[in-house]
Amino acid sequence: MAQLNLPATGNRLLTTYRYMRDPYGTCDRWLKKYGKTFVVRAMNGDVVVTCRSENIRQIFAANHDSVGVFALETLRPLLGGQSVFLAEGQQHRLERALLLPGFHGERIQQAVGTIESVARKTMSGWQQGDNLRMMDVCHEISLEVILKIVFGIQSENRILECKKVITEFIGSFSPWLAFSRWMQRPWFGLGPWNRFLRARKRFDELVHAEIHARQKSGGSEADLLTSLLEARYEDGSTISNAGIRDQLVTLLVAGHETTQIAMSWAMSWIVRNPAVLDSLCSELAGQESLEQVAQKSKLLNGICQEALRLNPVIPDVQRTLKSPMEFEECVIPAGATVAAATYLVHVDGEVYPEPLEFRPERWLERTYKPFEYMPFGGGIRRCIGASLAMTEMKIVLAALIRHGRFELPHDAPASEIVHRRNFTVAPGSGIPLVYLGPRS
Repeated sequence: MAQLNLPATGNRLLTTYRYMRDPYGTCDRWLKKYGKTFVVRAMNGDVVVTCRSENIRQIFAANHDSVGVFALETLRPLLGGQSVFLAEGQQHRLERALLLPGFHGERIQQAVGTIESVARKTMSGWQQGDNLRMMDVCHEISLEVILKIVFGIQSENRILECKKVITEFIGSFSPWLAFSRWMQRPWFGLGPWNRFLRARKRFDELVHAEIHARQKSGGSEADLLTSLLEARYEDGSTISNAGIRDQLVTLLVAGHETTQIAMSWAMSWIVRNPAVLDSLCSELAGQESLEQVAQKSKLLNGICQEALRLNPVIPDVQRTLKSPMEFEECVIPAGATVAAATYLVHVDGEVYPEPLEFRPERWLERTYKPFEYMPFGGGIRRCIGASLAMTEMKIVLAALIRHGRFELPHDAPASEIVHRRNFTVAPGSGIPLVYLGPRS
């Protein structure tokens, strides 16, 4: 990166370690020390980080020819060479257009029944007094939902088998692998990289088996895998099996894990705020079906948005510049990487009064601009599954609260510690709750 007249962090290894260990707290400290725009020197490169609204407006206004993917080579082993997440320029536009039909409104509405049935099935095995860990509960729900509506898998035995393989695969891509190409080495057959390669091999075998089975069956199932098999690029060509694999793993990583974490945070906030819980129960009682809840519940929508504001699953939005970009502080040259600091924007007291308070009603009072609220990113690379994720959050939370009662365990921490998983961040405790039985 060309020399910029911006404050910068120090030692790369120490900077990376601190950001992995405490992403939110580290961002707060950087803001106080360096101001609203600064350079983070990390193991996987330098990043110009900003939480200034005008700068973020510039980032999100950039077109396909102006921005690309940061740390592409670091993420390629996980997502694959044809992932929409890693595609750039015209190829990104083509891959995104190929996936879009799977996320239109009708498809999302078709998924509501599946999401509700999975949530209720998960709850059916609970007993009064059970100690739950919401990260585990939401993991089971979100992964099964993905397997059913994306892969089209319905067999319970196959779902259990897939859950095990997928959990091992995603869990094997540690933060150090996500932040450093240097760690992606064999090390004599030992260590995290080798563990990841073994898990990826099992995952790839599973995915290709599903692709071949669907091709053999003729593709009658109404799921995203069938949609990809039937899809055509603008020139009439079909997507390769390797390309389908890469899009499926992208949807798994970007859809399953992020939704799991977001639902867990939301449940923690609901249970920690009795007045919000009482109001939500009253609102849910006035809706006949959970589909109505997803469409009409203003408070539930505010709860989801507020949870994503306070606890963005991915704390920044990164872009590598292909042409210079003008910030208020200076001109950022082509080749540099810029990042909109999602977490810092979301707790900016000038935008959000009482920024650290959980206040779902703020979403009933005003609408926030794309560069003020961005849990799903922004611009041309905004998360393609944002609507599905929000629908799943609402349906699952409504099912849990409508049919069950919960409380914090007596030894619950006063506040949650944030834990880095890979490129996502999650509650370190896993959100422990006690199930008090069905709601009368």
